[in-house]
Amino acid sequence: MDALQTQTVNSTTAPQPNYIPGLIAVVGCDGTGKSTLTTDW
Repeated sequence: MDALQTQTVNSTTAPQPNYIPGLIAVVGCDGTGKSTLTTDW
């Protein structure tokens, strides 16, 4: 589920940076980025 959602979010997060796919996926999931990244990981 995580892998599938990651790809979908990556496409949705266009204005966000494109150098860290993992971070982008997490950022799109919540919207904050850092807060979500720490919780997701």
